[in-house]
Amino acid sequence: TLEALKVASCFGSQISHLTVELLCKSPCYEGLKVALDEAIQEGFLERVRSSEQTFDMTSAKFRHDKIREAAYGRIGANERVRYHHDIGMALYSNIPGFDADANVMLFTTVGQLNRGISLILEYPSEMRISIAEMNCKAGMKAIECSNFESAYKYLKAGIMLLPDGSWNYHQTL
Repeated sequence: TLEALKVASCFGSQISHLTVELLCKSPCYEGLKVALDEAIQEGFLERVRSSEQTFDMTSAKFRHDKIREAAYGRIGANERVRYHHDIGMALYSNIPGFDADANVMLFTTVGQLNRGISLILEYPSEMRISIAEMNCKAGMKAIECSNFESAYKYLKAGIMLLPDGSWNYHQTL
């Protein structure tokens, strides 16, 4: 349960059912839904449903900010980058099959990846370019929503990920 609370805390006060569903497809997080259900039963989290969600499509919200802060605090400062990186990579590896609510998952995935960007900078060029493209897409979507501060952050992260000489080969980015 503690591990599930730590993972959930990486998303802020609430973790969506889509995020949990995608994470559960990854071997590292396959027990997340069950562990989150236990945390709900133990009173650390509560279910949040919109009118169109069914019981199986329930998001979870921390009952109090202090619980989320305590869970996030249990992740050592030097481990946080790795946590966000691993979560981001799990989402990234499962996102292609998810067209429903793609924008929400794009922002969620890119947000996690960018918090682990120092580890991604060590990746091969192809992977970095792919993540840079996701950042570019998120930046453009943020501009469409007039969220210029977020757009700047996404686009800046995307540029940071581009390998040397990318201008010659990836001008569209």
